Amino acid sequence: MAVIAHRGYHRREPENSLAAFAEATAMGSDGIEVDVRLAGDGTLVCFHDWYLKRLTGASGRVGKIGIERLLETPLLHPQSRRRRPLATLPEVLSLVLDRAHIVLDLKKESVRPSTLEGNTVRLLREFGLLETVTVSSFNPWVLRRIKQLAPEFTTALIASSRLSVRLFNPDYCDGIHVQYPLLERRWFWRVAGNFRRIMVWTPDRRSDLTFPLADNIGGIITNRPDRWGATGSALRRITLRGAEHRG
Repeated sequence: MAVIAHRGYHRREPENSLAAFAEATAMGSDGIEVDVRLAGDGTLVCFHDWYLKRLTGASGRVGKIGIERLLETPLLHPQSRRRRPLATLPEVLSLVLDRAHIVLDLKKESVRPSTLEGNTVRLLREFGLLETVTVSSFNPWVLRRIKQLAPEFTTALIASSRLSVRLFNPDYCDGIHVQYPLLERRWFWRVAGNFRRIMVWTPDRRSDLTFPLADNIGGIITNRPDRWGATGSALRRITLRGAEHRG
């Protein structure tokens, strides 16, 4: 079972900052989850929201602003008040390389063509990170385009509802990342066998996973990797209970 740090370890550092990713890898997390968007000039930046406001206090839409201005707008942690520069995807890949698994959450709210997928594929090939990267998205059209450009990369659909689970297509989705409350739904267990690999997001307390897990669940994506440990030993005990449940 892998423990993936959701947006890095951001209890003290701003989410998706290089500092948050460095803390996650330093504590021994098995991997990091990174939100990726296109800046206005096509640069791949690590930022969750459409707009700057929540994470920086500034105004403006990320996809309409060039990288020079974005780099002048620091990320701000809401509690510690620490300020860090916005990170680009090349910087994150250079920081982590193959020392941990990298889950990329490609943020694209439109089905219209863009350079997001092509730029991502080119960058990952430049870094040679085929074996240690999963490309994920809520947007199935993004994953279809990734598979068209680079069938060798592992892809995963992110799902938070029954409708989004139904968007899974094995032609361009190698796995699925499900929000943890879905594991309490009977209908999910009826379809769970259709997925070769499942990741669960974002259980932050052990009590979030009091229900059984299936054998094809490979790990969790959590805001609190410090509570689970690098090896996910607590999850293995839950998996044993899951085997009894399925029997």
